[in-house]
Amino acid sequence: MSNAISLKDVSKCYLVYESPTKALMRMVAPKMVVPEEVWALKDINIDVAKGECLGIIGNNGSGKSTLLAVIGGIITPTTGSVAVDGRLSTLLDLTVGMQMELSGEDNVAILGGILGLTREEILERSQLMIDFSELHDAIHRPVKTYSTGMTMRLGFSVALHVDFDVLIVDEVLAVGDSNFHRKCIHRLRDLHLNTGKTIIIASHGLGEIANLTNKLLLLNKGEMARYGETEKVLEAYWQDLEAQRTQLGERIRPMSEVNPYGDDLGDAKIELVRFVDADGVARDTYDTGEHICIEIWFNATRPVKDPLFRVQIFRNDGTWVQGMNSARHNCNIGVVRGRACMRLYYDQLNLLEGDYYVSVGLWPDEYTRFITDVAYDVHEMGYILKVRSLRHQGAGVVLLAARFSFLPPGWSQTRQIRNALVEEGELEAEGPNEKIEGPKEPLFEPGGGVEGGNGEPGGDGEPGGDGEPPESDAEPEQDHVP
Repeated sequence: MSNAISLKDVSKCYLVYESPTKALMRMVAPKMVVPEEVWALKDINIDVAKGECLGIIGNNGSGKSTLLAVIGGIITPTTGSVAVDGRLSTLLDLTVGMQMELSGEDNVAILGGILGLTREEILERSQLMIDFSELHDAIHRPVKTYSTGMTMRLGFSVALHVDFDVLIVDEVLAVGDSNFHRKCIHRLRDLHLNTGKTIIIASHGLGEIANLTNKLLLLNKGEMARYGETEKVLEAYWQDLEAQRTQLGERIRPMSEVNPYGDDLGDAKIELVRFVDADGVARDTYDTGEHICIEIWFNATRPVKDPLFRVQIFRNDGTWVQGMNSARHNCNIGVVRGRACMRLYYDQLNLLEGDYYVSVGLWPDEYTRFITDVAYDVHEMGYILKVRSLRHQGAGVVLLAARFSFLPPGWSQTRQIRNALVEEGELEAEGPNEKIEGPKEPLFEPGGGVEGGNGEPGGDGEPGGDGEPPESDAEPEQDHVP
């Protein structure tokens, strides 16, 4: 299959001057002024085959819009080459060319002409464009009376009904309400799948990207961070988001209340979810450290291949605590039809006291359908798990294995470590008149520490040994484990 778009070693550099005067001086004396180089793109190499849909994602300032402008011929690259095979149409600014004093109907003809349609083609397609925009009677009013959403609807409707081989779309899918949003996505999907058009779309909406594209480019500061199949790039990108989400301690949900990409598939339904203990008894209250099994009983009314089971646990304030899915455990169960059960085991429930919400979902795959929120069935925050803890297990969200260790004053080991810290500048040196409290040898014999006892040194609460110092200075630390 031949390529519709080919980029080889494409880079774009902007020269930034301290002031307009500096820029003028460079025109007169180039060697006297050295501008700052800002690379918006660096070494971009991609090939987009005819009929493919490529998505471009990345943070603000990553170079998405610049790359689309380079492909569209609006910006000339500093280095490299760009080849486009076929008629190109761009949706970079939907309001370009609109005459605000004229009606929406008149602007349909103007925009159609700008985008290359003949008079006959405009007359033939104008009603299709107007119907698609759903502006109804407002189409006869001046565009200056339109809201921003109405103006975007009009521009998008015209642009989608012109002839093109390659379509470039830049962050313009947030048009109108959710129903019109869904309609635009379906139109783009139809152009890609049923007419073989090549589409390149840049967006922050991962749902749009996952639903439309089969290849994905992730940009980071103008460079190619990831490039390949949508599912694989989304996996890497989502893992980065998960890491950021964990650091922030926030729950970031990709789903919206109104889903423009479709409803749940319904090929499999969750019938029952149980929390089962080590004895096989179902209950919703557990102690920290207990064994727990989450049973997911479901019914696949149609054959489903390798369904993915996702379990997420949230604190009662909505903070995401932990998530697990069967794909990460390579739990591929093949084609399933009928009633069955999937079990998720936690050998130790290391949650601390509190009420936790549990979400359970049954999905076709790990990333694409999850981001577009099109599942087989999802019970979001549908279950409550109650956890009880003991005081010595601490406070917070999770139980971490920990113990205290005490180095008494005067121990040689204490002095050695402290002297090393003084040499490294971490602690201040002792003053000449400073007195060391306590003996210069260990207070307790080695081995006299406590392992989960009553908190006193020595196994029975008395100091270990007869009070004589040991023969060696290599005293062990005194562990205090509650």
